[in-house]
Amino acid sequence: MKARGYPTLAGVAVWIALATPFPAVAQEDSDPTDVISGQLLLEDFGILERAYRELHPGLYRYNTPVELASHFEILRTELEPGLSTADAYLAFSRLLAKLRCGHTYANFFNQSEEVQTAVFGRRDKLPFTFRIVAQRMIVTADASVDQVLAPGTEVLFIDGVPVHEILRGLLPYVAADGSNDGKRWDELQLTGVGDFEYFDVFFPLVYAPTGEHFSLEITDATGPRSSVSVSRVTRPERRERLAARYGPRPNSVDELWEFVVWDSEVAYLKIGSFVTWRMEMDWRAFLRDAFDTLREQDIPNLVLDLRGNAGGDDAVRHTLRSFLQKRDIDVKPERQLLRYRIVPPDLRPHVDTWEDGFVDRGDRVVAVEGGYTFRGLSTSAQRRPARPDAYGGRTFVVVGPANSSSTLTLASTIQTHGLATLVGRETGGNQRGINGGQYFFLRLPNSGIEMDIPLIGYFAGEDKPDRGIEPDVLVEPSLADIRAGIDTELEAVKRLIAQTRMDPSDSHLRN
Repeated sequence: MKARGYPTLAGVAVWIALATPFPAVAQEDSDPTDVISGQLLLEDFGILERAYRELHPGLYRYNTPVELASHFEILRTELEPGLSTADAYLAFSRLLAKLRCGHTYANFFNQSEEVQTAVFGRRDKLPFTFRIVAQRMIVTADASVDQVLAPGTEVLFIDGVPVHEILRGLLPYVAADGSNDGKRWDELQLTGVGDFEYFDVFFPLVYAPTGEHFSLEITDATGPRSSVSVSRVTRPERRERLAARYGPRPNSVDELWEFVVWDSEVAYLKIGSFVTWRMEMDWRAFLRDAFDTLREQDIPNLVLDLRGNAGGDDAVRHTLRSFLQKRDIDVKPERQLLRYRIVPPDLRPHVDTWEDGFVDRGDRVVAVEGGYTFRGLSTSAQRRPARPDAYGGRTFVVVGPANSSSTLTLASTIQTHGLATLVGRETGGNQRGINGGQYFFLRLPNSGIEMDIPLIGYFAGEDKPDRGIEPDVLVEPSLADIRAGIDTELEAVKRLIAQTRMDPSDSHLRN
């Protein structure tokens, strides 16, 4: 537990970036001239199409069979002439994004060192970080050599191309669920933490820079425009400059967890990731100590900040829910669907995973309409008894577009059963359900490119809207607040807490 004051906006941006710890990647300037023949790429295409059709449970959640066939045909045509590794990576990524599944993409972290170096490892990155507000790019930290981009600066053009055109041009490469574009825009923001981010991966590939500098047209809050030239950087170079100028940033999941008592009325619990298998600390003990402190000090308000947390271990979700659950509730499970029972023998050399039982499900699954489901899986509501030592105060859960997997499910449970008040922006993910839980890692033999295949489709029902979860209190960060370094969402929570002191029965607030 860290005894700090209110977190800054910059701190929130770091949490948003670092949902998981990132492996080291070779960062070298390269100008790949490799061209993979059309014949070899079409062999890869055949494996890709067959694998997704045979194994992916959510292919037809947002695409009809005719639309899916069209997407595959477009990819086949693009690959036919032969492409470089980088261009093949782009083509595969466009196809996967059309599936509209947030867990289906050519995973940056799972690429071989050769692919990472050829595609991601060049000196072609912007020397600053930014947030996106209404399709506008606002600098949050400056890593340029001459420090010409003060935080709050708006970047209007990059190498003569309007920023809004660049951002819209990159959206078709971002994995997200259904029509939830808020998640896509959120993913395009750049924090500089870790080794990979969507913007850094795709901007240099789609809008290939020339020369050693970027030409920027910028403006600030006063309005006048100016032009500046900034040198291209690698991610490590930018990270080192940002650390020197703004202080070190988190580089482990443990550092994304924080509990601090603000005052006698409010405590703050930040959980930036559920990826417990990458943690060193005992997360259960951490949560137990935090809620013991709340009870012992009789603190009436808890702020649970989940922003930037895309999910991970479901055990964290269940534990948090239990600590907030003062009464019995009935939770209806989502329908779970798999597309296969046994992986076809010809695909087995190309897929990898962490559990042999994923390859051959045997009698653990039964046939249902649309595929298979787990034997004995209940479809009835399950009683979740109240926790005797559940937190007795009022909880405000801060959510946002990054909440797209286990954190999406937690937000849904909290809102459905009135366990807390959700504050912030619409979540990521989708109310119709997502795909995930278990994965195959498909590696194409000729290009060497890897892509993820989620194995379990979770279906909540077709009557659900094609969007994320809208919080009880919707708060959109303003341009003025971002420029001033103000955390709009936390300021809104503070006002709500002050409001509860005056009117504890306010109908906007839960639990």
